[in-house]
Amino acid sequence: MGAGLGALAGLGAGGLAACLRASAAPPAHRLSFIRAGTLAGVGASCGIAFALLSPDTAALPYSLGAALVGVALLLAIAVIDIDLGVIHDILVLPLALVLLVWRIALGDGALSPLLSGAIAFVLAQGLRLAYRAVRRREGLGAGDLGVIAAAGVALGPAEAPVFLMTAGVAGVVWGLASRRYGDRPFPFAPALAFGLVMAMLARLGTLG
Repeated sequence: MGAGLGALAGLGAGGLAACLRASAAPPAHRLSFIRAGTLAGVGASCGIAFALLSPDTAALPYSLGAALVGVALLLAIAVIDIDLGVIHDILVLPLALVLLVWRIALGDGALSPLLSGAIAFVLAQGLRLAYRAVRRREGLGAGDLGVIAAAGVALGPAEAPVFLMTAGVAGVVWGLASRRYGDRPFPFAPALAFGLVMAMLARLGTLG
């Protein structure tokens, strides 16, 4: 039952991601049926996983709903970054807000997530400046910093290593598989999105 409801909710998340992607794209970059189907499939898979792992409490609708809206925003951010090479700020702030709702629904309060988000942003900005000073080029973009800050809102100290490890490995794999970018900015949002979803699932796994 939970898996079925999660799949339906996840399909909705994938559909929302497709709508966000389509609304952000110029006419020359319309969303293909294959990509829209991929978003629906990934959304459904995430919905099943979150539904099965979410604690069975009165806050379940809020935590599951916030998590899947967050997944939809992450999917839209990732696909837009792949297609257009940009992370829209208008999607990052809602992402941080729904992830804050997710943490509150899990009983973590509001102060700790906001503090961890601020720390994540400061650390990522320091890494960005250090990379720029050493390599004389941009590494992380401003949009990447926003997604990392949102990840800080979503995660506690125990999940942060999962996020860093999975996002780093995914980034390396994605980079090796996507040599077509050359000197253009590398779209790091897909790796960040994957790492964040895996870390959120790891958090739920500890609550079971």
